[in-house]
Amino acid sequence: MIAMALTVAEMVAGGAEIDTAESVAVSYPGFFEDMKRLGVRAKKV
Repeated sequence: MIAMALTVAEMVAGGAEIDTAESVAVSYPGFFEDMKRLGVRAKKV
């Protein structure tokens, strides 16, 4: 949940790096696909 909250906060702040993004797959596997549909640009590093 924290990674998802940080992703939403990043939309406001304008840039963030989340190193635990794989934890999202447990609780909301489609989260990043949904964020992309909303216009959030994310990439794996």
